[in-house]
Amino acid sequence: MKNTLNVGILGCGRISSTYFDCFSNGFDGVNLISVSDLIKFKKDKFIKKFNCKSYDNVKDFLNDNELDTVVILSESGNHYDHAKQALNNGKHVITEKPACLIPGQITELGEIAKKNQLMYATIYQNRFNPALVKTKEILDKNLLGELNMISARVRWCREQEYYEDGWHGTWEMDGGVVSQQAIHHLDALQWLSGGVKKVVSHSSNQINKLEAEDTNISLLEFCNGSVGTFEATTSVRPKDYDAEISIFGSDGYIVVGGLSMNKIIGLNSKKIKNCREIQKKFSENVEHGYGVSHPRILNETLKRLREGNLEPPINYLEAKKSVLLMNAIYESAEKKDWVKVNSKNKFYKLGRK
Repeated sequence: MKNTLNVGILGCGRISSTYFDCFSNGFDGVNLISVSDLIKFKKDKFIKKFNCKSYDNVKDFLNDNELDTVVILSESGNHYDHAKQALNNGKHVITEKPACLIPGQITELGEIAKKNQLMYATIYQNRFNPALVKTKEILDKNLLGELNMISARVRWCREQEYYEDGWHGTWEMDGGVVSQQAIHHLDALQWLSGGVKKVVSHSSNQINKLEAEDTNISLLEFCNGSVGTFEATTSVRPKDYDAEISIFGSDGYIVVGGLSMNKIIGLNSKKIKNCREIQKKFSENVEHGYGVSHPRILNETLKRLREGNLEPPINYLEAKKSVLLMNAIYESAEKKDWVKVNSKNKFYKLGRK
């Protein structure tokens, strides 16, 4: 086991506050030694708390020989370039969702990581929510019977100001609600269901003005034969409302809700006797849509690295699935027709510089 990991954070935007809290609480054998961002005040709290090195330049940040693991929190459209530079500099990479905007880039990075014997991990923290972990267990044991309908919805609030930072809501660096907020729920959909076969989609801007979309409605046909809907918006006012996934089968149903799919709000099955106990035991309260599972997935990822295990909790093949689905949704919204979800999905506007 490696005695210590020296970690650096690349990018100090909105999500960095969650990582600040995670590293403030500490992980065994992990030191936060550096932080990189072009804007000084965004780095200040990290520098003050951890007495870490500060970089304005990504190249200098990655050339630090003490650094062995990079946490990428930069703009979605920069994930590919930053991860590639890090992997080619011999650094392990842990990146926020989505791994990249273009599916083929994820495959390329995964292959570089394998060649260089490095970890390439993506953060989908909701997979560590007790409510979703229990849901996966129930499905794996076939306790709901044959699935017939699976749906997800994300009804959150983002004010216009959120889209005026130069990158949020742009096709080049971000996309809209599907790729930024609801990518977590697409990941949960495909993880729990076993995959989406095809999709037909409609996107619009209901309140916000952005290059991409603030609202998307999709019909889904799953690989297991079930059907469902996907609903995502940032046009809710005045604050986030809910994020929910519902699964119905021939023997029962489960509904996971809350702000971040953090509570089992409905469970009934012919094959489960203690439904109410399960609902209570595997539900938890959260204050915002990020939920409370970042420390869980980060701890497991960093623990594996210290043990010399380069297989992350969510590898690049898993991370790619939600990005393929995301691209298929965008393709369908543009074509106004059904689109099959496969390895060829690549929406021409997304991530193109």
